[in-house]
Amino acid sequence: MRILFLVIFLVGCQTQGEIREGSQRYNEIDAWGHAVVTDEISTYEDFIKKYPHLTDYVRLARNKIKVLTDEKQHGTSFWPSTLSKNTVRGYEEYILRYPNSKYLSEAKLRLDWLKALAIGTEEAVLKFKEKSIGNTLANEIKVQGERFLADQNTPSDLNAFSKRWPELTSQINAKRAEIDEIEISKLLDLARAQGTSTKLYQFGLKRQAAGDLDGASKAYNTIVEKLPDGDFVVESLEKLLEVKATREQIARDEKAEFDEFMRKTRELTDRLTREIEQEKAAKAAEEAKREAERKARQERRDQEQSQREAEHNKIMEYYKICEREWKALQKRCKSSDVDCLNGATDHYGICLRKYNLR
Repeated sequence: MRILFLVIFLVGCQTQGEIREGSQRYNEIDAWGHAVVTDEISTYEDFIKKYPHLTDYVRLARNKIKVLTDEKQHGTSFWPSTLSKNTVRGYEEYILRYPNSKYLSEAKLRLDWLKALAIGTEEAVLKFKEKSIGNTLANEIKVQGERFLADQNTPSDLNAFSKRWPELTSQINAKRAEIDEIEISKLLDLARAQGTSTKLYQFGLKRQAAGDLDGASKAYNTIVEKLPDGDFVVESLEKLLEVKATREQIARDEKAEFDEFMRKTRELTDRLTREIEQEKAAKAAEEAKREAERKARQERRDQEQSQREAEHNKIMEYYKICEREWKALQKRCKSSDVDCLNGATDHYGICLRKYNLR
């Protein structure tokens, strides 16, 4: 087929030169078509070496080489599909195939994450979390943390869990409130059955000592509201006042801490503002100094130029004076009086020397 095309292409060429030119053109088109079909760096490089005069095709070939080189090194077009599949095998193949990819670190990170999920333990997830703080998987890590939170069913468990997962504080507090609610309900039933709220009151004391003011308040309020005629009502009211005072103290401490933070922030802001203003003033002073020096140089140049112009005008005026005197003397001479004419010329020279022009 290619031979038939060549024959048809050459039949229309009338002269030998046209035949050669047509044959060369066919070879160029055929070579470019071959490069496009194979779409490899080597074929595009061969095309550029053989046909450097075909500037438009050479530019296209170089662009393709750039794209293919980038693809070979970075696997840019394969990353979205790898990310979409999100499999251990996919990330391992990508890392092996594109060791210089700009997505290499993320591929390794996601591979480690999938391996941690495969293990499935809190320890594995925490280990990954510790070495990958601030990464793009923060939300997925948080989801796993919430899954592990569901297994924490005692206050001590929650206290330990909160240290491992500080980012889940609100969820932990909600879980703690849920546990307290269940425990207080059980203790309330027990108090009604036994006729004493000792254990419920002790529960409140434990929560208060542990810093769980919400749990303590619930226990004390339950005694006051649900068992108003029972024991420990007065003590519970006193403890509620203590809890209120503790909350107020915590609020004051937090406010004082916040005020101190704001004070330091203002001090830092003021210091930075002063430094910036000082730097601006120094730059302005330096700029003013440079501008003054520039103006002084310009004034000196202008003054020198004025002096040169004045000197030039003065010299030209002296020339004109001498020229007028010379011409006046020439007019007095007859054209045949050589001595007179020479005298006028000599006078011109004397005049020039008089004004130091010779």
